[in-house]
Amino acid sequence: MIKQTIIEHSNKIKVLAEQRKIGMLDFPFTMNMNIGCFYACNYCYLQRKNFSRNTKFGEEVKVKLWLPDKLDKVLTRLKDLPTHFKRVQINNSTEGFHPKVIKYLRDNHNRDIFEEIINVFRKHWDAGNRWMLHLVTKSNYITNYVDFLSDVRDMLQVELTIISADQELCRQLEDYAPSVNARLKVVKKLSDNDIFVRIMASPFMSTSSDKDQIHNELKALKDLTFDHGAKAFKNKGLNYFNSDDVRSGNARHVKRQTNVYYDDLIIQSGEDMTEAETMNLLMPRDEYKKNWARKDYLNRLEMKEVDVVNWGYSGMNNYDWGNNR
Repeated sequence: MIKQTIIEHSNKIKVLAEQRKIGMLDFPFTMNMNIGCFYACNYCYLQRKNFSRNTKFGEEVKVKLWLPDKLDKVLTRLKDLPTHFKRVQINNSTEGFHPKVIKYLRDNHNRDIFEEIINVFRKHWDAGNRWMLHLVTKSNYITNYVDFLSDVRDMLQVELTIISADQELCRQLEDYAPSVNARLKVVKKLSDNDIFVRIMASPFMSTSSDKDQIHNELKALKDLTFDHGAKAFKNKGLNYFNSDDVRSGNARHVKRQTNVYYDDLIIQSGEDMTEAETMNLLMPRDEYKKNWARKDYLNRLEMKEVDVVNWGYSGMNNYDWGNNR
């Protein structure tokens, strides 16, 4: 059994990381509650050297006790940002619902960082500074928060990672993560409480190399999860490791691989990729793509033509999200 260590992170790094690419499948901001993850999935990009220098892969998680207070200040600073930018994907590079981490925070600090973070966003939402939240997880522990999530369901979507419907393959690649059946129960539990669930088949894994077969497997996963109540589906292929190495447990970085998407199975997350409606909105100037959300952010934007994207927001609230519907 791998020794798992929880460390209290003291370096107050950036809370909301602005993304260089904002498009039909990409959010303006990301935010991670922790650094590191205990699931140690074979395909996880955190085992690459530029990430593993921050934590020992699968062995360490650094918790950000300072995050809620700093988030409150950052949201205040960004309150005049155009609404279509106010969307953040949370825990895209970690797991926010590790039972061991949550227990550590409660036992040692009498705190629940996740609830604190969501309450900060809710306070700003109620004051008119509204942000849409996308919670990425593969943990069935999220169902312990179902009542809390129900109270804020107008401002968030849960993005549940399931890489295949093949139970044996998933256990091979995700030895420490909850089973596919456990995650299907998450979909059912959340959807029964009217919480929006998107399936993240990212990266979708298959033992086949035939594109038609992979498409059939992907559609079967989509149908299975929609039968359990999911409302959206997103997919991409493995584009940073060699797939055979990943299955053997020896991930090897391979450069210049192309992301593979099945456009017809991107549902309420940027579909109609070839015939998208467009509109003109403020977007980052090309010279500021790396740091467009600094203090002078309004001076770093210019009008550009952008795609209109269906994220399913219109069924959750009646707020105008610009090109995001």
